Amino acid sequence: MLFLTADHSAAEIPEFLQDHQISAGTYNSRKLRDEMNKTLSLKYGEGNWVPTFMNGQVYFNHKLILEKKLILEDISTEIGTFLRTVSGVTEVLNSSVFHKNQFSEGQRGLLQKGYLQKRSGDILCIFDPGFTYELTHGTTHGTGYTYDTHVPLLWYGWNIPKGSSAKYQEITDIAPTLSFLLNLRLPNGANGKVIEEIVK
Repeated sequence: MLFLTADHSAAEIPEFLQDHQISAGTYNSRKLRDEMNKTLSLKYGEGNWVPTFMNGQVYFNHKLILEKKLILEDISTEIGTFLRTVSGVTEVLNSSVFHKNQFSEGQRGLLQKGYLQKRSGDILCIFDPGFTYELTHGTTHGTGYTYDTHVPLLWYGWNIPKGSSAKYQEITDIAPTLSFLLNLRLPNGANGKVIEEIVK
């Protein structure tokens, strides 16, 4: 029995989309990080307030914030206000929203599924469709849009019925399905569902 899939797809190259009159663009992560540091330095004094801006996530210098006896929420509000003025930014989310709310669908739902308090940023940005960080060549991935998340899932061989399905499945459904077919206990971290079309 075999299955074949992928962990992600990829975005079209922004310049290609623009050539075909489709809205797209790029942003410079380093430049945005420098502008965030400048914004905070003007208000709170010089410092490396934002050491990292990566994958649309802002990471604050918590040690510096504590040393200056400032409130993280105030810093987040300041940068959130700035980011909302940046071209291509659809939504700006303070990480605290994931502690207080449960999002099951859409971009927020996907962000929450990938959010880990110890590793994720203090602010998470959602960019417009077709927007990526600047690259010297090729393309990238990492959004919640279908061009990044829609991948094939093929099953073949022992006990796999003939057929096809347009029903939405998640990659996390593979482990429970395999466990069911092989009569094995579910992995400890499994949180998907059995794909009924395969086990019927």
